[in-house]
Amino acid sequence: MRLKNGRCVILSALEYEDGSDKVKAVKVIDPSAATPQAETVEKAAFLKYWAGSAVLIKRKYDFTDEDRPFDFSWLM
Repeated sequence: MRLKNGRCVILSALEYEDGSDKVKAVKVIDPSAATPQAETVEKAAFLKYWAGSAVLIKRKYDFTDEDRPFDFSWLM
């Protein structure tokens, strides 16, 4: 997630309000920190600093990878 100051953080989890799909906080990791670890940030505080853009990083599995997750491609 890109912040307004140009730095980036990794969004590792969302925390929801009890019994709701409304996000109350996010867990972020600052990879440039001396010891990167997940920190909980309230939604309002995160939105104040977030620039509104994100980069999705996803592993691409080969068809022959034995450790690929079960999905629609298994039927092919």
